[in-house]
Amino acid sequence: AVIGAAAFLVYRFVARPLERRTERVGRLGRAVAAGVVVAIVVGGIVAAHPVRLFEHFKAPPSYPLNTLPSARNPINVHLLSAGSSGRWQQWGSVVDEFESAPAIGRGAGSYEAWWARHGTLPGFVKDAHSLYLETLGELGIVGFLLIVGAFLTAIVVGARRALAARGEDRLVLAAVWAGFVAYAFASGIDWMWEMTVVSVVGMVLLGLLTSRTAAADQAPPRAFRPRLSIAARSALALVGLAVIASQAVSLLTNREIQASQAADSRGDIATAIARAKNARNIEPWAAAPYEQLALVAEHAQDYGRADEWIRKAIARDRSDWRPWALWARFEAERGDIRAARERVNHICALNPRSDLYAKYCKAPGG
Repeated sequence: AVIGAAAFLVYRFVARPLERRTERVGRLGRAVAAGVVVAIVVGGIVAAHPVRLFEHFKAPPSYPLNTLPSARNPINVHLLSAGSSGRWQQWGSVVDEFESAPAIGRGAGSYEAWWARHGTLPGFVKDAHSLYLETLGELGIVGFLLIVGAFLTAIVVGARRALAARGEDRLVLAAVWAGFVAYAFASGIDWMWEMTVVSVVGMVLLGLLTSRTAAADQAPPRAFRPRLSIAARSALALVGLAVIASQAVSLLTNREIQASQAADSRGDIATAIARAKNARNIEPWAAAPYEQLALVAEHAQDYGRADEWIRKAIARDRSDWRPWALWARFEAERGDIRAARERVNHICALNPRSDLYAKYCKAPGG
């Protein structure tokens, strides 16, 4: 609300008078003004020592990733710092992941396990802090071209339509275009795109830029072809339904797992098992339902069944160290310390910089 009010005041009392004055300035005056602005920007860049700033950006942080020492001010560390907070190292790691499987990547969500095993800094990392690089590593060149192609289409089409428009239409299109460019830029350097409301706004802006109503030329409509139109729209609807269904599978699975966890916490083992099996039936290829079944069996002290379920979870995601940690705990709880140590050795191979198992794992290169 404050930003909206400020924008109105600037537009009403600053932008309009300034626009009327600049209309009286000739081409030479505008060229001189543009040259002055360029000189100021270039001078500021030179004065900031870009090479030194870049070296500072690449330097690793002095604290573990995703943590903040209590003595450090988060504003100074994150907002007023030229450092990357470990992004440079994370970007380098995701490029390595891409090189290991360049065509189709190692799978959605695989970067977390890749960093745990091959990362270069201490600390837990789930995302690569870049939509484009994370897509490149997880989904390969195919996924990368799809997302970049969609974004570039919106940027190019939006710019062309804004330049072709006149008056208020140009102002509106330019504002929508600038908003989407800001979203596309932020997606490349941070994980803001994973916040649902931010990406909803970004996708709405993309749709507005590429929709037929944003076109300034208003070309005459094509001849209506009922069969072709109905077939095309039906195909689009089916694709949309398939995308919705694919998302619904994960949502339903998570709902059943959460219901199982709630039942387990109140001691209702039968319901906990039933809801976890529902999750398994919805998404049998996922490891999470089997992990929940193993945890319920552990709660019931049925360690034989817990071992059975956790083995199935590991078979579905061999790169994740956390099922191995559960398995090690099961072995320790039933007194088989030797087997537990074997599981811990595997954890160290998958996550050699783990803080939880630091006293058991030999440091990389050490």
